[in-house]
Amino acid sequence: MKKTVITTIILVISTSNLICQNKASDLILKLEHGIELKAKPAYPNEEVSTYNFLEIFQNEKLIYKDESLTEYTIEDSLYPKLYKFKYHLELLIEIDGRPNKNEVRCFLIKNQKLEKIDTLPTFLTRPKDLDNDKKLEYAGFWQFGETWGDKNEVTGYNPIVFYELTENGIVLDSVTTKKVNSNIYGEFKGFYYNEQIEIPNEKMKDFSAEIERIVKK
Repeated sequence: MKKTVITTIILVISTSNLICQNKASDLILKLEHGIELKAKPAYPNEEVSTYNFLEIFQNEKLIYKDESLTEYTIEDSLYPKLYKFKYHLELLIEIDGRPNKNEVRCFLIKNQKLEKIDTLPTFLTRPKDLDNDKKLEYAGFWQFGETWGDKNEVTGYNPIVFYELTENGIVLDSVTTKKVNSNIYGEFKGFYYNEQIEIPNEKMKDFSAEIERIVKK
């Protein structure tokens, strides 16, 4: 059946002021704690601000090199973002996912070595106390929803996922995630987007209301 992309959710995105971008320029970006990012423009002859062949250095030591054609973007002012936690650093960089929704790569760096790479959804806003526990959380969702059915009356399960900033890093807040999505969908159906779980479109008004709450809080 034909699927139609839902366009009712509006995300507010601002331009990064970290660097000045020029056509065909390499990306060179210095962050705190000796972290430096270098990358090549993905489309050198076009006004498209995505980059690939990312290199991450700490104190001039190369700790990661991406030799794939993965495209990184710095257009959203939320990224790149570097956090220093008790025993390690976490670096958030946005991935251009066109035609799908963008994602975030989280690079865990410890003792000048890359320990792990996680994939997170792009976040709706800067971290806020979203569940009134006096701790800061990020929130995001994995995919732009699509509709299908004879009258485009159903969509896929699309959870809003929460991540808490703790002294040990950016951690999935499973309690808040389960609570919020149970309120939206009637029961918790998992942490990831799932087209196999069909949701009546009328339920998505609660999804949109929660997105609005997060953005405006």
